[in-house]
Amino acid sequence: MEPTLDIHQPIPNAASRVTRAQFLRLGSWFTLALWLAAAILPLLVGRPGVWLALRPAELSSWQTAQGALCGLVAGTVVTALMIYWRPLHVIAERLADLIAWETLQRSDYVVIALMAAVGEEPLFRGVLQPWIGLMPTAVLFGLLHATCMAHVILAGLLGLLLGWLYQWSGSLWPSIAAHVVIDLITGLFLARKLRQQITSLA
Repeated sequence: MEPTLDIHQPIPNAASRVTRAQFLRLGSWFTLALWLAAAILPLLVGRPGVWLALRPAELSSWQTAQGALCGLVAGTVVTALMIYWRPLHVIAERLADLIAWETLQRSDYVVIALMAAVGEEPLFRGVLQPWIGLMPTAVLFGLLHATCMAHVILAGLLGLLLGWLYQWSGSLWPSIAAHVVIDLITGLFLARKLRQQITSLA
């Protein structure tokens, strides 16, 4: 028998949650805000800019491919934890309360994963990590995902992985690749489980 998420609270009506159009619009504005912060913050505090860590030639490097592989492993582990480790079940509950997953299309998960990675990595790994260090940056990254305490801890641990990839490679592309793959795997998994839950309640 396939293990399923233990979602205790009923799925709210889609009208009371963020729809596809709203979610993509909010994601676009959030990504833009993070990019502006990544561009402006180094100027304000007299730190080097993030752009050298985004050299286009390194996008197709072996290190970027290794970052994507790390993301595949991490995304699979996170998905297994969300199935079998009860404290992480609450992440699905919170996200079900916030987002009308049934309004999203499959291609949207690629766009969402790209927006999250391309928006968050330049600011967190490219600007904050060289300035305040790996651990404080991972903590701030966890707090950004404060849907629940389990989500904060999980995101913080993933922030350590993404930060290590940046320190190891000296480029943001491996951490961006890992971030995209992790978000894509976990997003598709959560959407599938939440759609099953909605169908069972219909």
